[in-house]
Amino acid sequence: MAEYKLWHRRPEWPYDAPGHIYMMRAAEQIGSILGADWKGIADQAARHEALEKIREHCAHGRLTAAAMIQDGTFRELPVARWNTADCWTWFPTCTISNFALFAHQIHPLAGVSQFPLYVTSKSLGRQLAKMQLPQSEKTKARNYSLKSVMEWAQPIFDEAEAGGKYNHTQASFEEAANHRFPGIGIEWLRKNIWAKRPPVYPRRAPRGA
Repeated sequence: MAEYKLWHRRPEWPYDAPGHIYMMRAAEQIGSILGADWKGIADQAARHEALEKIREHCAHGRLTAAAMIQDGTFRELPVARWNTADCWTWFPTCTISNFALFAHQIHPLAGVSQFPLYVTSKSLGRQLAKMQLPQSEKTKARNYSLKSVMEWAQPIFDEAEAGGKYNHTQASFEEAANHRFPGIGIEWLRKNIWAKRPPVYPRRAPRGA
């Protein structure tokens, strides 16, 4: 069975690089938004779920994986490489060998080198944003009850009413709500929460707000 010891030794992880995130950190970020019961990448089942997502996203071109070679530059992995089970031999240490990376370009008698795997920060940021979007913006917020969201919003409304002036535009309120409740449905938020704001708030948001 493959060893995943390095996943438990964070101080030994390679640095991130400009435009690139080390794959173990990427797995951690992806796993943290998979569900409320996320137990961290040290947990075998949770780690496997995050890695399966990485494999899937790389195979479909939604994530761009790359290996850092000796001189600190990067070589992107072809999307097709993620269609095989080979990737599960890379994951225990998040490295890929020179033979696997360069294939027939390597002399058969050359020594084996291992290169750390990364994903591009641009593709990771884009995919994380997509994963945080609700399945439907039309009817309800994802996994959030009306009570829990209203309990968060009510002190904001009370503060504005007590001070006699509004403390949020509609846009800034929606941004704050999405930060507190990632993936909340905006239409649901407007209908069920923002609509209950006190009269101190404008009935219509200023254009562009």
